[in-house]
Amino acid sequence: MCKWIMAAVFLWGVCGTAIGFEPPGLSDESLRPRTGPPPPEWEPAEVRPEPGDLGTPFSANAEGDTEALLGTADEAGSVRWLGDILVTDSTMSRVEPAMTSTPDGVLFIAVESYGAMDGWVTVYRSTDGGAHWQVRIHFKTGVAARNPALTYAERASGEKWLFLAYEATMADDTKRIMAIRFDPDTLDWTPTTAVSGLTAAPDIHPAVCTDNLIYDVFYVYIAYTVNAIDNYPVMFVRSLDYGLTYSTPQNITGGSEASSHVTRPDIAYGTAGLFVVFEKPGWTGSTWATQVWLAKSSNFGGTWAAPVQLTSNTQGATRPAVVAAVGSPTILAAYTYAYTSDTDVHYSYSTDGGSSFSADQTMPWTWDNEDAVALCASTSAGRFHGAFWRDYDIVYTWADVATPNVWATATVLNEANWASGTNRRPAICVDPTRAITDQACVAWTDYRGPMYDIYFDASFRRGACCALDSMCSETTEAACAAMGGRWMGEGSTCDAYTCLYDPCEDDLSAPLAVLTLGDFQCVAANASTPVYGTANDPDGNLDTWRLEERGMSSGTWILVAAGSAPVNGGLFANWLPAAPGYRMLRLTVEDKCGHATSAERLMHADAGPYAAINTPLSGSVVGGTAVCIDGIVGHGVCGISWDLAYRPVGGAWVTLATGTSSVHNLPLAHWNTTTVPDGSYQLRLRNTSIGGTTSVTIPVTIDNTVPVAVLDEPLNCVWVDGTVQIYGVATDTNLTQWDLQWTGGESNLWNTIATGHASLSGLLAEWDVSALPNCAYTLRLVVRDAAQLNCTNDVHWREYLVSLRVGLPGTDADLDGDGDIDIHDFAIFALSFTGPE
Repeated sequence: MCKWIMAAVFLWGVCGTAIGFEPPGLSDESLRPRTGPPPPEWEPAEVRPEPGDLGTPFSANAEGDTEALLGTADEAGSVRWLGDILVTDSTMSRVEPAMTSTPDGVLFIAVESYGAMDGWVTVYRSTDGGAHWQVRIHFKTGVAARNPALTYAERASGEKWLFLAYEATMADDTKRIMAIRFDPDTLDWTPTTAVSGLTAAPDIHPAVCTDNLIYDVFYVYIAYTVNAIDNYPVMFVRSLDYGLTYSTPQNITGGSEASSHVTRPDIAYGTAGLFVVFEKPGWTGSTWATQVWLAKSSNFGGTWAAPVQLTSNTQGATRPAVVAAVGSPTILAAYTYAYTSDTDVHYSYSTDGGSSFSADQTMPWTWDNEDAVALCASTSAGRFHGAFWRDYDIVYTWADVATPNVWATATVLNEANWASGTNRRPAICVDPTRAITDQACVAWTDYRGPMYDIYFDASFRRGACCALDSMCSETTEAACAAMGGRWMGEGSTCDAYTCLYDPCEDDLSAPLAVLTLGDFQCVAANASTPVYGTANDPDGNLDTWRLEERGMSSGTWILVAAGSAPVNGGLFANWLPAAPGYRMLRLTVEDKCGHATSAERLMHADAGPYAAINTPLSGSVVGGTAVCIDGIVGHGVCGISWDLAYRPVGGAWVTLATGTSSVHNLPLAHWNTTTVPDGSYQLRLRNTSIGGTTSVTIPVTIDNTVPVAVLDEPLNCVWVDGTVQIYGVATDTNLTQWDLQWTGGESNLWNTIATGHASLSGLLAEWDVSALPNCAYTLRLVVRDAAQLNCTNDVHWREYLVSLRVGLPGTDADLDGDGDIDIHDFAIFALSFTGPE
């Protein structure tokens, strides 16, 4: 039936005969299907600290343009971790996966990227059912792209489109919702701003879907929430032209009643119509608490019925997800249901297109925390699939669309108990090329390695299993192990000969374990080092390989990477050491016949060298032709390269010395400072090893100018008496002290008249000579500066001398200068003619 006719029929249903909701049966915590204490063998999951910092700050695109980068072959992850497949490459953190598939089984995952690609959304593709992944394209708008959502649509005309919606942050802190439409084959792409100008908004998680499974002429639908009007409303936009333009936003919340951030709505389209679930305060019968609500549109988002409250829990219900069947009027909403002790995943469903809903029910639960459910459905009426977080695990379960009140026992997907608790929600979709029982595909955020990574697993990864009675069945590896069988490998099939031959009967060779890293090799402690080598079995019976590390004083090996696929001179992992210092690195390769081989290397995780300038001290004044620069450069383990340089403040660096050997208690260089002008300089010592660079910079002042010392008054050979005023100049740019002194008469020492520590010009001191005997005297002015010269403690200094007489000069005949003329003066006169007897 034509979509336009269907639109009219649905609109008549809304406007003519109202299609309403009947309130679901609501349960409270008292109805929880648990009695008594937890089982005695149960213990809460160990708390696993998250890595914390995701990466370096991102740079802003002030214009708010959308940018794209094509993926390259070397960006592929595709490293197996036992039953899990590593999608990303572990060189940077990636979180928040969104996933979708095409009718021919091609899978896509979109993630937030950090580190070197900080602020970008990265899209991966797998064309072999998730066994291998490769980066397809990156997108970024403005400052950053975050919180991706992904869906796929195609037309009978051959058009194929991936629709990627994400939150974009602008340089002015406003936000947009970007909707990128791109061809998964040609990568032709068109960016559309679905919503712009969002202010005061926390994280926005847009949800996107289409109705393409039902209509060839399809619409694109986006739901989101933002702190705008009506507290935190759920908003909705749609595109009627295949994602080229979007409608004016509609508020479909139905009133918030109180402030509550609707963190993450979900949207789905099925035979029954278009549905959005979200958080909003609701009345529990005794109190208000955050509850899960559902809104429905029967005319492709043109109008919306009033939302229905699905939960009524005094502890609150959050993180909803919704799925709508195709070929059936069944819809299902699941959510996190809080108790005073822990959380579970609950759900409510409708088999009549949303006219009425079941009572609140529980998915498979334990005494641990279940949280953050993701839902999808078979592309035709078959199964609902659910995946959710359970205390650092990701579990999967399913229910038939016809009987969604019965769910299969939950299966743990991840091999390592390190599913992120900060980024909990997994992504789930189906591979429609598989049988209904084997369609589920799940991706999640994991941090079993040094970064946040995205891992993938799928229920259809099967192969031949030989039971103890040599009977062959095609099942999963886990199921084969549970029955004690011999797993023949993924993709293997059963035939008449599969289980008749035991490959271990002729397997006499140990597997190969080769590490190309040299022994006693230095690697960076704070950066990833690629580890290459070989992990293979000559007989073709490889089971697993493990790359591990440990400290020299620790007996516990830490897993770095593992896999089950052969590696021949290839990359095992980008290794980020768990701690600096000596580390043992071990590769262990095991085959399926009980043989094992190990290769070990002693490595040194280098956190960087050390460097210090001991002399001159920071802020020193120096001068001379051979200023000693003493310091320490060294490492003791890893090779170094150091350089010593100077520059005038704000100028270019000039190298004084370089070296590749350690220096302890010896000069690094002798600096001839007379070749540069006096002034402010910087000295820099850098020491580099594989672990990084240590740099020390100190300020120094160069002073090769001798101080000024001048006595202006009294002059040489004058007579002085009483109080003598002494004038002169004592100055220097880096003056430390000047001293004014006298000697003569009855003293043979220099006696201080005055001293100072600042430059002075003019009256230096007043000297009282009234108590000194009449005689000849000498004045001395000495000026010193702070410049430490060469490799000594010497400094610049200058002195100035003046000779004078103390007393009254008398007459010309007063030869002895005692103020009168007597026989003594005559004797002196006579002696000048006769000479001494």
